[in-house]
Amino acid sequence: MNYREIFQSVGEAFIPSGGPFEIGGGRADLTGQFVFFVSSFGRKPFFTKIFLQFFNFLPFILFFKAKKFTSLSKEEKEKFLTKLRESKFSILRGIYILLRSLVFLTFYSLEEVCDAIRYRTECEADEKNL
Repeated sequence: MNYREIFQSVGEAFIPSGGPFEIGGGRADLTGQFVFFVSSFGRKPFFTKIFLQFFNFLPFILFFKAKKFTSLSKEEKEKFLTKLRESKFSILRGIYILLRSLVFLTFYSLEEVCDAIRYRTECEADEKNL
């Protein structure tokens, strides 16, 4: 499984379609923006790819589910993410916060989402006032 598919699956779990926005994490092109965002960290997003592969196997490692995250049903994904968020171990809560932050940073930087929430960056506002 490629890290782009894993990130798209995580995005779909955090931001389901049909919620506050018509476009959700499953329908938006999160992976293209994610690759752009992660590539700004350095030339090769090696550790990010490994982290996503590790996260994909986390249900098996932690909870002995015979499935990877990408093969869980929608309800199982929600339960798994809730267990991470409410874990008594700070490292698991940190993993949850890191992934959630990456998904939301990526999602809200998409042009179609900015248009849907009527958000304009300062650069765009300045260009239109010229």
